[in-house]
Amino acid sequence: IKLIFISVILFLVQVIIIYTYYFRTGWDVEAIINKAYSLGVGEEDKYFFTSYFSYYPNNIFITIVFSKILWFVNMVGVGKYSYFSLLIIQSLINILTGGLIFIVVARVTKKVYLAWSGYSLYIILIWLSPWTSIPYSDSMGLVYPILIYYLYISLDNKRFELMKLIFIGVFSVCGYFIKPQTFIITIAIIIINCFYIKKIYIKTLIRKSVIIAISMFVCFLGIKEINSDERLSLDKELEISYYHFINMGLNDVTDGGYLDDDATISMWELNKEKRKEDNVNAIRSRLKNYGFLGLVKHQVKKTLNNYNDGTFGWGLEGNFYYSVDKKDNSKLAKITRSIYYEDGSYHVYYKYLMQGIWLLILSILPLNIFRRNEPLDNYSKVIYLSLIGLFLFESIFEARSRYLYTYVPIFIVGAMLGIDGVLDCKNNFIKNSN
Repeated sequence: IKLIFISVILFLVQVIIIYTYYFRTGWDVEAIINKAYSLGVGEEDKYFFTSYFSYYPNNIFITIVFSKILWFVNMVGVGKYSYFSLLIIQSLINILTGGLIFIVVARVTKKVYLAWSGYSLYIILIWLSPWTSIPYSDSMGLVYPILIYYLYISLDNKRFELMKLIFIGVFSVCGYFIKPQTFIITIAIIIINCFYIKKIYIKTLIRKSVIIAISMFVCFLGIKEINSDERLSLDKELEISYYHFINMGLNDVTDGGYLDDDATISMWELNKEKRKEDNVNAIRSRLKNYGFLGLVKHQVKKTLNNYNDGTFGWGLEGNFYYSVDKKDNSKLAKITRSIYYEDGSYHVYYKYLMQGIWLLILSILPLNIFRRNEPLDNYSKVIYLSLIGLFLFESIFEARSRYLYTYVPIFIVGAMLGIDGVLDCKNNFIKNSN
């Protein structure tokens, strides 16, 4: 009851706060929003990069989802607030994520005070985060890893087991099409349950795996059909492959971050196979130039690039403050803008706060080495393996701290497991001493 009451209050307050400072941003978001309006309400797509979705088809699904939302909002007669409606939905996702963090921590640690501690970290790092005001895959994908994990740990309760298994498959695929990294936790669940399953449970594992696999396959076909909208006029020869992102992740100019030169070279080549060949050759060349020690040094810099920003790259994307409307001159608007806008007088303090909380969470994670000597439960293993998988993903591909945002709930759960391990060690030490 307390959690529901607090969540409702947080949702209402967050929506009000977002309304006072939200703005239109550029980069990929503007391409998606323009096309969503074009598909949903028939507005002319004025975005200059007309081939955007041919190059980046991974953003087609979220664009179509946005177009359906915009269509509905316009149909019910509140089209004036159509853009803001996307932010309201992201706020709902944000609040749902917080609730799931609380429930998950309470279940895996069996300590309610740790659940409240994790929830408090969520309020500072996620609820206060302005990324909720940016209609994009980061905020829309925030709920998927923690939701999939929640469904997984709730399988111990046999009620609605079939629905839980189906939803694990559906949310895994939906999450993948919105933010590919979200699928890492599903991979972790599969690996852990295959390697740490007792023989007597093999039939049960096979049955559950078949159900999840079928639901994933059906969902995959459904989304593929949705994404085949002819109005997008896709040229499959222009699609940017993952080799491009591996190559960009190896550049030493931005320590594996976005590099305009790499993007230009890949887009300049109009033949898909030739582009792939060029990227592979560039990868080999960069690896050869680095050598072993050079590559290690590069990975250290790249890791700092990924993990050393508690704002998760806020304001760093191109043309970030694309269109800012400052008509609202209320006192609250002035305060929120001074906090979230980079030229605001309080923005530096916001960054210090976020950085402090983020580093606190990362510092707590190693405490998991103090967990009990007895074999770890699969729930803990999934958390650890998913974070390792995320690290590998970020180490291989283009570096962006923003890509960690959807896994902040998993980081928080991992941190609470670390504290739980220390407390268990303390209790066992006291017990043995007595």
